[in-house]
Amino acid sequence: MEFLDLSMNRLNGEILLSFSNLNFLNHFNASCNNLTGQIPTTTQLQSFENLSCMGNHLRGPPLSKT
Repeated sequence: MEFLDLSMNRLNGEILLSFSNLNFLNHFNASCNNLTGQIPTTTQLQSFENLSCMGNHLRGPPLSKT
């Protein structure tokens, strides 16, 4: 699986550090949910080709592409 789209699913809570194990994903969409908390900056989120987390209540520095 390279694409994971969890958008508009009414998800809540924080993005877990276990996302660092998803090294097979290239595209991740979690937009328009109710996610909160700090964006984990030391995880696989940094290397996704396409990442969308808009429409949530996340905070932290912008993610850079590596």
